[in-house]
Amino acid sequence: MRQETEKMVEIAKEAGKIAMKYFNVLKEHHISTKDDGSILTIADTEVDAYIRKELEDAFPDHSVLSEESENTKTTEGVFIIDPIDATRNFSAGNPYFAISLGFMVNNIPEIGVVYAPAKNELYIGEENGDAFLNGEKIHISDNQDLSNTKILLDLGLNPITIEAHAKIAELFKEQNISLDQKSNCAALDLCSVAKGEVDAFVHKRARGWDIGAGMVILKSAGGVMCQLDGNNKDLFVPGIIATNPKLKDKIVAITKDC
Repeated sequence: MRQETEKMVEIAKEAGKIAMKYFNVLKEHHISTKDDGSILTIADTEVDAYIRKELEDAFPDHSVLSEESENTKTTEGVFIIDPIDATRNFSAGNPYFAISLGFMVNNIPEIGVVYAPAKNELYIGEENGDAFLNGEKIHISDNQDLSNTKILLDLGLNPITIEAHAKIAELFKEQNISLDQKSNCAALDLCSVAKGEVDAFVHKRARGWDIGAGMVILKSAGGVMCQLDGNNKDLFVPGIIATNPKLKDKIVAITKDC
C-alpha cells in the first residue's frame, strides 16, 4: 500500500468519526443552503477542515481540491475530496453517504478511498492494483446480458440532470433493464459496481470530487468508464458510465444521444 493510501485511510476513518457525531442528531441551525441550492451541514464543514489540514500537513508538496473549499496552489499531485458525499442523505438520517478521498497525478486518478461510516464499509483502490472492501478483494460483475442488467440511475437534483435521467430511464426500460433510482451517492454507487452488487452506474452530471475516488476503486476492480457518448472519461467533464467491459458498448448505444 502506498504511503498516500495509508494516510488517506487513516484520515477517512477519523473523518467518519466526526461525521457520525452529527448523524441523526443534526439541528436546524446545523444546516444551510449553498448558492447552487445544495445542502451544507456543520458536519461537511468540520470534516472538510479536518481532512484538508491532515493532508496538507502530511503532504505539503501536494494540493487539495475539495467540494467545500478552494484549491490554493498548483501541483502535479492533487487530493480530490468530498467530505460528505450525499449530504442530503446524511441530513435525512439515511446511512447511504460517504467520505470520498482521491489522489491524482497530472489529472489521472491513482488512489481512491471511500469510507461509509454508518455502513462500516471501507473501500480502497490503487492504480495498477486491486480493489478491496474491508480488506477483502472485490470485483465487478461479469454479466453481459443487457436485459438482465441492474443499473444505478438516480433521479438527480439539477433540472438538466432530472430531464436527461428521465429520458435515459425510459430508454433503459424499453430494454427491460432494472433500475435503482434511490441512491444519490456517486461514490458509493461506483463502489456498488466495483463489488458486483450492480452492473453499472450512469449519471449525467457527476462532479470530479463525487467520483474521483470511486473511479480508481472501480478500475482496480476490473471496471471501465466513459462519457455518456462513449468517449474516454475525463474526471472534470460531466457524465459517466461505469460498468464492466462486456456491457460498456451496449449501454453507450442507449445513452450516446442523451
